[in-house]
Amino acid sequence: MFMSCMRTVAALLWLLGACSWAQQGGKGVSLLIVVLASHQERQQLVEDIAKFEAQAWDLVSLDQQMNEWASQRDLVLHKSPNTGFYLAVSQRLVRDSFYGERLTVAQMLRAALEQSQAIAVHKQPEPLRKTLERIANFGQPYPGVFVRVREAFPRPKYLMPGGLVYVEVPIDEDEPVRVGVQSVLPYPRQWGNVDVELPSLSTRQPQKPTEELPESMVIVRSQLAAIDIDRFTDALKRLIDLWVRQQELVREQYEREVQGLRDALKQVATEQIGLPLDTELDWSVLPPEIAETVLKKLQQAGYDVSPASLAGKRIRLGIALRLQVAYIDSDVVVVEERPFGGDFGASVFRTYPKHER
Repeated sequence: MFMSCMRTVAALLWLLGACSWAQQGGKGVSLLIVVLASHQERQQLVEDIAKFEAQAWDLVSLDQQMNEWASQRDLVLHKSPNTGFYLAVSQRLVRDSFYGERLTVAQMLRAALEQSQAIAVHKQPEPLRKTLERIANFGQPYPGVFVRVREAFPRPKYLMPGGLVYVEVPIDEDEPVRVGVQSVLPYPRQWGNVDVELPSLSTRQPQKPTEELPESMVIVRSQLAAIDIDRFTDALKRLIDLWVRQQELVREQYEREVQGLRDALKQVATEQIGLPLDTELDWSVLPPEIAETVLKKLQQAGYDVSPASLAGKRIRLGIALRLQVAYIDSDVVVVEERPFGGDFGASVFRTYPKHER
């Protein structure tokens, strides 16, 4: 009984609000819109919605206006046919989400591979530079140190995709053992123009000590959207579903981009090694230096193997995707190579004299 009375009151409030809106703006359809946006976008969206609410609309013209507005403000717009609500999600939030940032980086890495030119992180415009800095440097593990280190003066950094070619050896019948044997595109080959000179201290900007937090989300709505609590709750649930769908689309696009990057690196690795990948081969076809590396690493891992025990084995070559980050120091270039895209392998560090590339 109580809930029934509450719904009746809500319906009356809805009608009173609709009548009030009609008196102010004339006859037309009510604007029911809920937007999920960033805090930075909030004020502009609030002003836009207020302008729309001050005008009279028919259904067709309102649909057209909402579509134009969504395009202008970079929003994903969906109209719920059952409730009449317009639901919108900020594309900025999508781009700045977990998979959104990784999609941006994966696309840039693929372009870097195709153009044979490493990404100069320190030369990118804001806010892209911050995204790349976070990917390249946030939480960077230093050898022998179990804390996270921030740079007072950020060093120039370059990003380049790479790969780790591994050999699968059937030591155990059920599970082949993977042994990393060779890096693909190790610095500095095919990295393009990399400036190893540090800028002068007078032109270097210190890193702000403040911790960067994820961009907050806010809900922006029209005035009449929340009068009927049941319909408003349903609209919020549908808005969450819209956000989840956008995240899923970005995740799928990211995985396709990573797979495309892996396929391109596989071609480079095939040319570099001279053997096909993802194909069963006989142990005897491995180049002597690679066979020796595999044998040595297996023995170091405690496996009882020898050239005789491996003879006749059917092996397979594969590639694990890597992200390579070059840090320009005063006297050396430090390259960190670490797994990317969820592939296997540990991080490794290499150093190169700056003038002996």
